[in-house]
Amino acid sequence: RYDERIGDEEPPLHLTALRTEFRAVEHHMRGNVAAAREASREAIALYQRVPDPVREHVVTGRLGVLLCLDGEAAEGLPMVEAAAAFLAEHGDPEQRASGFDRLAVAHAELGQWTDALDALDRAAKATTDADDPYLEARIALRRARCLIELERGEDAAPAAARARDLYRELGLADHHAAAALSYAQAMTDPELAVSAYDEALEVATAQSVLPARTGRARALLAAGRAGEAIEDFVEAVALCVERDIADGSAYLRWELAGAYRQVGRMVEAAEAAEEAVAELDRLGHQADADRCRHLLAGLYVSIGEDEQALQLLDRLAENLDGPDNLPGRAQVLEEAGDLLYRRDRDLLAAERFAAAAEAYRLAGLPVDELRAQRRHAAALHWSGQPEAALRTVDRAEEHLAALPAETAAEPALVWERAMLADTAARILTAVDRPEEALERIRDVPDRLRSIQAFSEALQVDLLIGEVLLRLDRPGEAEPVLRAALGSIPDRAELARRAAWLLAQALSGLGRQAEADALRTEYDLATDGDGDGDGEEYDG
Repeated sequence: RYDERIGDEEPPLHLTALRTEFRAVEHHMRGNVAAAREASREAIALYQRVPDPVREHVVTGRLGVLLCLDGEAAEGLPMVEAAAAFLAEHGDPEQRASGFDRLAVAHAELGQWTDALDALDRAAKATTDADDPYLEARIALRRARCLIELERGEDAAPAAARARDLYRELGLADHHAAAALSYAQAMTDPELAVSAYDEALEVATAQSVLPARTGRARALLAAGRAGEAIEDFVEAVALCVERDIADGSAYLRWELAGAYRQVGRMVEAAEAAEEAVAELDRLGHQADADRCRHLLAGLYVSIGEDEQALQLLDRLAENLDGPDNLPGRAQVLEEAGDLLYRRDRDLLAAERFAAAAEAYRLAGLPVDELRAQRRHAAALHWSGQPEAALRTVDRAEEHLAALPAETAAEPALVWERAMLADTAARILTAVDRPEEALERIRDVPDRLRSIQAFSEALQVDLLIGEVLLRLDRPGEAEPVLRAALGSIPDRAELARRAAWLLAQALSGLGRQAEADALRTEYDLATDGDGDGDGEEYDG
């Protein structure tokens, strides 16, 4: 219409510059960034000829932002900075505020959130003299988003609330929805966040409904209301599917699986995780697919699908074959060994534990390596290979001896070393080598108590007492077992075992009355012949 009104007349230079400026804005709104940049440069040159330095710097600031958004910050950011500085000196309040607003956009694009906030604070100050509610709302919303990025939710909330209220009054539905969403995202208290997301959903537009629904689901999870979160996650997944947002669908299914797991709906959790893994694999996100696969393996265990769990754990071990993934590879190998061990598949468990120990060694994790070696030895023992088990213990102790003294003195390693000795003693006892067993564990309870592992120390005290009884040394066993019994909470199952062993020691010392009284007190079975051979502990 402008061109029609001017016709063939030569327009004033100022109007030509203004028309060129508007054409640049028009191109930008239509997404034609290259044309917007070209028109902006033309407008700047025209304003220089007018001259109109204020309009020149307004357009310079816009062009600088376009360059920053286009990855050319080296040229663009100085332009925005210079424009903002000039307008701060020579522009009216609205121009000053807009100049700082553009500077904030440029800094935000570069991830310079502190600088962006500084610019927005100056923009907000300028709006107090501008009497422009549209500008005030825009800057308040941008400031809220910046504060959210800086994890300053308490400061972001008032800014977002101001933007929300202004946009509501102005009747701008899309902006109102965006501000309501930012207000919810600013909430640090999960329950308050849920309420804020409720409001955001009430005014949500097609653009904001997905982040509002997802945000409410996560807020409900954080508030301990996983059961309610499930519906929101399901809705969010459906929106992603409807809009063909493959990444969003995959990751939200993963979160949905976690929510199902929290409320004990394991079958549905497994189904959601299966779908998430398949989508993540299809998208080529192997690292995330493997993390979700790990979740799925645990879900399979919970619903009794052990073979499927093992297949997943084995695949994870194969996928995590790089040097950077050694801790993760070791972890899944150990988990596979644990699953097999608990299902009495001891030989296969031993293989996994051995592989886990080697991966932990290569990763430089001595505590984890020692734990896996100990479990390897136990699995070999129960698979009927006690000598191989003892050789594993010996290798583990050799590795321990090679560690620096300060490392070996760490509580976690002291504990693992003690438990390794306990495992060796149990293997030696089982193969009728009690003298060697006793030698392995004589000082273990003291070592455990030195790191305040009192429960484990009591367990080893009982093992020492049992080994002494096997060696027919009840006189030495009696004080050990009596002290242990006195340290165990009354009527605990461990106390019944201690009482049973102590009764054996007393019978062996010819103190049958004391032994019978102890059996009666702890409801322990006996054949009543008085020689101690008919005792039976069923715990």
